[in-house]
Amino acid sequence: MKYLFFFSLNIFLFTHAFSQDYKFEAGIQGGPNLSYFSYKNSFIQNARKPTDIQFSAGLFFQYNLSENFSLRIDPTFDRKGYQYKDITFTDNSGNILGTGKLYGHLDYITIPVLFKASVGNKVKYFVNAGPSIGLLLSETFIYDNPYGNGNQKTHNTNQYKKADAGITAGLGIAIPLGNAIALSFEVRNNVGLTNINKNSNANSAIHANTTSMLVGVAYKFGSN
Repeated sequence: MKYLFFFSLNIFLFTHAFSQDYKFEAGIQGGPNLSYFSYKNSFIQNARKPTDIQFSAGLFFQYNLSENFSLRIDPTFDRKGYQYKDITFTDNSGNILGTGKLYGHLDYITIPVLFKASVGNKVKYFVNAGPSIGLLLSETFIYDNPYGNGNQKTHNTNQYKKADAGITAGLGIAIPLGNAIALSFEVRNNVGLTNINKNSNANSAIHANTTSMLVGVAYKFGSN
């Protein structure tokens, strides 16, 4: 009887701990992103879509409203890249200078505020969405000189707006690694809504978009 009592007690404690609810989660996440810049400029002819693979990395903080719904904030470093290949450069008079490519990146701190919905018992499947703001840190622009003098690099951060508003949405899965630790995989898309170019000319409008593959580790705390 004594052994049966202790066995039952251990089962109860294990089950209670495994099913314990936590009000807060915090962690780190990161991974590659595919950047796409919607860019128009009268001096660049026949450009391909300026996509590039860069990366995102940051933190996240989550408040669980219930078992299935949460609010979270994800301050993230985003490097958004672009590259144009096989383009023709012209001068102000329309004279062809040569062909080549140009590429570069803009570094942001992006802060999305997300509403998250989850389903599942142990393994959680989730979707999230919400507004985001990007704060520009720096810009680097590189191009192949049409005259054959090699790559030219400039920093034109002051030509871009300091803030970029957007919409962020994602879907993924969270897998428990223990009572208070979970591993997550998420595909997330961030759509830039504002023209980040300071030039007010509509033909020079730039919108930055990214699709990220994020791997994260969360620590849960604040049990009920």
